[in-house]
Amino acid sequence: MKKKEILIIVITVAIIILIGGFIYIKSNNNNNLEGETQQAKELKNTCDIVIVPSTETIGAGEDLAVEVRMKNVRSEEGIGAILAKLVYDKSVFEQITKENFVEGEEWDAPEYNSQNENEGKLFTLTKTGENMTTENVIFTINMKVLPNAQPGNTTIKLTGIGTSDGENDIVNDDTAISITITE
Repeated sequence: MKKKEILIIVITVAIIILIGGFIYIKSNNNNNLEGETQQAKELKNTCDIVIVPSTETIGAGEDLAVEVRMKNVRSEEGIGAILAKLVYDKSVFEQITKENFVEGEEWDAPEYNSQNENEGKLFTLTKTGENMTTENVIFTINMKVLPNAQPGNTTIKLTGIGTSDGENDIVNDDTAISITITE
């Protein structure tokens, strides 16, 4: 009987040790995940990418300059690269090509894809390779309203915006503006 009692005690202690070990491992994994989640939150929206039009009301056949700016940089490392997708109504504006982009003072003119499934995707880097930590114009898009564009509102958007400080890829919120087309 004594051997049986000792065996039961040994098995019970072993089970308690195993359960305690699993709880400890699970706790450490959750702490690591929480740390990674916190880091991911910190790497979201470390700056604002905004669109600023030369005017919010424009007539058919007229030109529109649209600046894309970096504002409110909240990262000490700054930003050195930007990736996004330009979305606009092709029944309102002429097709955008690489030639429609004008580089900012501190940035190269973006590489822009105007065809196939990657249409609208653009990418740019700082001219010096140094990260920017202050507000600045990244690039300007010169757009032209089609002569037969119907009056009404249209939207110009940058979606899927990603920025980089050279070590971290950072997710940014989409940005958009509304433009009114007049007769």
